[in-house]
Amino acid sequence: MKMLIIYGSKHGSTEDVAKKIAAQTSADIVNIEDNQNVDVSMYDTILIGSSIYVGQMNKVLKKYLKSNVDSLKSKNLYLFLCRGQQEPSIEEMVETNIPEYKDLFIGKMDIGGEFRMSSLGFMEKKIIKVVSKGKEQPSIQNDKVDELINQLKNKA
Repeated sequence: MKMLIIYGSKHGSTEDVAKKIAAQTSADIVNIEDNQNVDVSMYDTILIGSSIYVGQMNKVLKKYLKSNVDSLKSKNLYLFLCRGQQEPSIEEMVETNIPEYKDLFIGKMDIGGEFRMSSLGFMEKKIIKVVSKGKEQPSIQNDKVDELINQLKNKA
């Protein structure tokens, strides 16, 4: 089984997770921000990874997915989302962002998220400080990443 990871990352967390999964599954990997002309014809399994920013998936990735439903719907599709909050549910996130895919994913996983303050703009930093005051900071849930890796390996 040949696998491809297509991801979109705003501040780097999704990219790091995608690279970790690729390293452990021998998957090819594409940053959709760098290449929007991805040929998926030689792959059986596609893992989509996206950051969530203000409730929305990565814009370039979302545009790619909406434009390529026909070529992707015959693949074994998986999804992971990097986001700090687990609400709304991942199913609702799919329905809101890419409703064409609501019944197409074999597996979907929220893997947490993190704030990389050094990569944020001034206003983003201010908003995060106000919104997260007194709350535990989100983090990538490595156990969820490992669970997804195992799912993908067992599919092979």
